[in-house]
Amino acid sequence: MDVVRKKNKSRKWLRWVFLLIVIVGGIAATTSGLSNLKPALPEFDRAPVIFDTVQRGTLTREVRGSGTLVPVDITWVTTEVGGQVTEVLVEPGVEVTPETVILKLHDPQMERAVREADRSLELAKAEVEKFKISQKSQELDLKVSTATARANFEDARTQAELHDRLALRGLISPRQARQSRDKAKRNRMLMEVQIERVVNSKKTQKLRYDEKLAWVARAVDRQKEQLEQQAGLTVKANVSGTLQQLGGQNGAGLEVGQRVGLGSVVAKITNPTRLMAVLQISQIQARDILVGQLTKIDTRNGIIEGRVSRIDPAVQNDRVTVDVELTGELPRGARPDLAVEGLIEVTRLDDVLSVRKPLYSRENVTVEVFRLESDGETVSRVAAEFGSSSVHTIEVIAGLREGDQIVVSDTTKWKAFDRVKLKQ
Repeated sequence: MDVVRKKNKSRKWLRWVFLLIVIVGGIAATTSGLSNLKPALPEFDRAPVIFDTVQRGTLTREVRGSGTLVPVDITWVTTEVGGQVTEVLVEPGVEVTPETVILKLHDPQMERAVREADRSLELAKAEVEKFKISQKSQELDLKVSTATARANFEDARTQAELHDRLALRGLISPRQARQSRDKAKRNRMLMEVQIERVVNSKKTQKLRYDEKLAWVARAVDRQKEQLEQQAGLTVKANVSGTLQQLGGQNGAGLEVGQRVGLGSVVAKITNPTRLMAVLQISQIQARDILVGQLTKIDTRNGIIEGRVSRIDPAVQNDRVTVDVELTGELPRGARPDLAVEGLIEVTRLDDVLSVRKPLYSRENVTVEVFRLESDGETVSRVAAEFGSSSVHTIEVIAGLREGDQIVVSDTTKWKAFDRVKLKQ
């Protein structure tokens, strides 16, 4: 017969206890494992990231500045007289010669002055002719007077000689002979005075004639001056070159009917084949610039070799003006006022580590940069000490080794991380 067996409740309880222990242990082990796992690296797109490799070699320090090409030879054409513009004959950009007429002026007062100068000259010449006639008449009168005095002297001398002979023979008295000799002496004195008078008259007439001629010369000079001023109403270039602008230095231009004064600037003429570059350099960078340093001028259509020729001692708006003499051939399209950029070579550092300048890096400071790790996917933050810099490159003092690749583009988005993974 079957015997009913009783269930063992104690063994069932033990199984539940064991199962509970296993579950709790598994949870604890899982929690411990998860706590020991490292957090996953943040990932960013690799496409916009720019790398550069640290290299050893020569670092050429350059200073960059923008500016323009300006003419070496500049001629400002000014008016010799004032007047009203009646005609403008050329426009900017035209090649001119010394005889090229730029514009014409009109001044009624100048025309009246020329007419008065002509009349003054004619009057002075007429005075000279009138004086010549008067002088001729006076010379004839003096000749007659001199001839008469000489004739009287000759007659008196002949008579005195005759009376002397007659007195010796007793035909006339000695007193009469003496009177004849005295008369001859008086006539001789009168003749000598007349001769001296003629000499003095010639000197006086010459002085008066020279004075008349001086008046004529003065009238000629006055007429010449007025004619030259009248000729100044026709404004010429007076030099060869290119007409760069019309009007004053502000480039306002000229219009028919406009009134211009004496000495007004009406045109700017330049030589387009002789140009120089005028660069504006930051006052901080300008401290290393010296006269004679080699320079490259970028015209967007070619590079022109040059050298620093002058450094302005003054600072304006945190900029220093640097003049560059162009030693290379001008490229096509180079012209005055063309915007250019210049690179001035200030020094060379041999056998140094250098890399392309990371964004926000500066000279002689320590900056944190991201360096590419050996897996080629991860970049980590490192401190790099930089030294002297150029336009595009900077010297590496410490923190990086030759061959290291660093991120030189913007890493602002990574500022909260020390390591970043780059995904393709």
